[in-house]
Amino acid sequence: MSTTEGRLRDAAAALAATVRQQDIPPLRLPGPGPAPRPARRGPGRAGGWPPRGWRPHGWRHLLPPLAAAAAAASIIIGSTFIGGGTAGDRPSGGTGPSPLPSARPPLAGTWTDSLVQENAFAVTAVVAAGRGHAWAFSLRSTPFFSIPQAWRLDGSRWVPGRFPALRSQQVDLARASSPADIWVFTSANQVLRWNGQRWRQVTGAPDQQIGDAVVLSSTDVWAFAAFGDATWHYDGRAWTRVPSGTGLTSGSAAAGTIWAVRESGLARWTGTTWAAVSLPRPAGCGQRMLAVYAQAAASTWAAAVWSCPAAPDVTVLLHDSGRGWRVAARLGGYLPTVLLPDGHGGLWLTGIPVNAHPDASPRGILHYSGGRIGRAVLPVPAGRLTLSAAAALPGGTVLAAGVVTVSPAAAPAPAAAVAAGWASFDPPAVALVLRYGS
Repeated sequence: MSTTEGRLRDAAAALAATVRQQDIPPLRLPGPGPAPRPARRGPGRAGGWPPRGWRPHGWRHLLPPLAAAAAAASIIIGSTFIGGGTAGDRPSGGTGPSPLPSARPPLAGTWTDSLVQENAFAVTAVVAAGRGHAWAFSLRSTPFFSIPQAWRLDGSRWVPGRFPALRSQQVDLARASSPADIWVFTSANQVLRWNGQRWRQVTGAPDQQIGDAVVLSSTDVWAFAAFGDATWHYDGRAWTRVPSGTGLTSGSAAAGTIWAVRESGLARWTGTTWAAVSLPRPAGCGQRMLAVYAQAAASTWAAAVWSCPAAPDVTVLLHDSGRGWRVAARLGGYLPTVLLPDGHGGLWLTGIPVNAHPDASPRGILHYSGGRIGRAVLPVPAGRLTLSAAAALPGGTVLAAGVVTVSPAAAPAPAAAVAAGWASFDPPAVALVLRYGS
């Protein structure tokens, strides 16, 4: 049994002994979003994916507060659920995408289990605040309810961090501009800010689920509604809805330039309005944007799905080096929802495969470098990792947070879980943060 598997087993046993049914807050379902358009069918699958109208960031709050229960029921919901891979993992059958090679040098380093948390159901958000500084937020069990738990990365170790006891809420999203400017958005539509000394609620925040945000400073924050219904800007005094931002779902900024994703393409903030950006695509093909990452003033990355007549959908990685957009790589059926730097000129990509189904192990984290795509080697078994968030620290360190289920062979007897009121607790799941780099 591996060290990671043993740690997960021990943490799962502790988690099972604390679970009570009254710990489960009601699952907050999103309000009605845009009606999806009919999906185009492609060869080898029952229906097209993603469906028209799909939003890569709009379902983050559907990560169940009790991810262990969701794993036991084999529920797969939302756009941030992906499977992890270990060396040698391959899809076990079906018509899923063909396997990708594992990431190899010139990268120096490995993925490790940085934080395995007992008495927690999932790590729901993680944010990088500077070199060696990051925050992670999990959902912790108490005898009567669940509350968010904050963890602060201080150099190489995680320590408990201060955070308000928000009953039956979870932190859906965390963003930062510095170690003294951390913003979190909760499942109850609250916005809180850490100023380096204490947490304070930001008043007047939009009473709507936030899918993504770009924090440039304490007086310059962009917030995008989970379903693209609206975009707001905060200037340090008040939140203002920006009409030209309707339809935007996520964003990224670098060197004073702010980019955002809408279903049909990219937009860029001109200083007065959000203007559409022209991207390359084959004639006659539709395009749905998935993610954008602003790396520098003259380097921006994006991921999109091309839907062409009489052909399967294909995902492409696009790059603008300041001289126009070009196709950097084709990703097959993989859907990246987060693009992160690896510190060496390449990218880490997290997402889900188009053809994910019960008979194939979904691919986890991909790596792009020099025009080549590889699959990351992770310290957890294939198909058991559900990622909810990821963040990159300066210098090449990357954090990926979520929950992992424990294999039945390594799991403890479910007697403690049954005694706590669960009819089934198999397999158990444990919250964790994976880390790449020093």
